[in-house]
Amino acid sequence: MTKKYYEAINWNDMEDRVDRSAWARLNDIIWEPRHVPVREDRKEFLQLDEPVQQAVLHAFGALSFSSGLQMRNGIEQLKQDAITPEESAVLNALQYLESIANNGYSYVLHELSNDEEVKATLDWANNNPYLQKKIHILSMIYQGGEALQKKVADVILETALYHSGFYAPLYLFGEGKMVRTAEIVKLALRGTSFSGIYPGYKFR
Repeated sequence: MTKKYYEAINWNDMEDRVDRSAWARLNDIIWEPRHVPVREDRKEFLQLDEPVQQAVLHAFGALSFSSGLQMRNGIEQLKQDAITPEESAVLNALQYLESIANNGYSYVLHELSNDEEVKATLDWANNNPYLQKKIHILSMIYQGGEALQKKVADVILETALYHSGFYAPLYLFGEGKMVRTAEIVKLALRGTSFSGIYPGYKFR
């Protein structure tokens, strides 16, 4: 009799129908930042008042900063507690979407400003004590918390904390400004919303 060390995954016999639905939907919302012509917003961006320009750049700097934790560590920690292989696969897809969003935030910064301004924006995010404290707290939970605590941290980051960073570009979009930049946010929102809903379901 063969000693079993591992078993093949039967994708047609998933234990959780939500995993099947999530996998199918996540594959439908993969996107590519460079396909959105954010550069066409640059002229309009330069016409905004300087404090508004700073608010937009800082919003994407903060999103890039926070998203980096999710991309590199947060979702990776959630996968450690996955119960089924299908759940791991869904979290893999969410991690990939997080990587796309992270690339998108950086893409916006580079399309709207020059290299020096991009560096200044990222330096602002890296040296912001409030952002650092937020990420430190979340990182501590991801590294040492229980499975349910990690899921709660993930839901809070992917919904309330991320969405506060979306406010500035979406506010401008509501005024008919920076519509291509807002498109990046709307595409990212599809993934971040899912990243809040799915672990929230698992938390229940």
